[in-house]
Amino acid sequence: MTIEQQIGAQNRKAALVTPAELKALLKAPRKPRKKRNAQPERELCKSFIRTMRFYPHVYVTHIPNELPRPDKAEKEFYERAGRHLKEMGRIAGTPDYLIEWKGGYGFLEAKAQGRGLSTFQQAFFDARAKRGVPCGLFTSIDEALAILKTWGAV
Repeated sequence: MTIEQQIGAQNRKAALVTPAELKALLKAPRKPRKKRNAQPERELCKSFIRTMRFYPHVYVTHIPNELPRPDKAEKEFYERAGRHLKEMGRIAGTPDYLIEWKGGYGFLEAKAQGRGLSTFQQAFFDARAKRGVPCGLFTSIDEALAILKTWGAV
């Protein structure tokens, strides 16, 4: 027996599957993976902005209050960036969008299906409601347009 044959025999003894079984497993058809949307809120925001381009009389701007979740190597950078944004006036709970139209303005928050407002966001909404400033939460483009319609923006 050659050395290659001896090594092959030892590997076959140690292996959990035989070469024939491995070959069959590799040829077996796979189930298609379900595509997972890792950032549904981001996709909702992009769709909202694309939709709002059809309403040029409505001014829409995104309020960039969020920072990405840092990994350990970037943690110090994001802590400094967070402090810097706070010093510049960042307010926790500020919604994603400031909407302005002739005769008014309001705030909209985009959320993925099944998610609600944070404590800070709810406090922001309550404070604006006391001042008569409309705020809304949407989980779909249809919801956003319905909110804007009730405000008289679209």
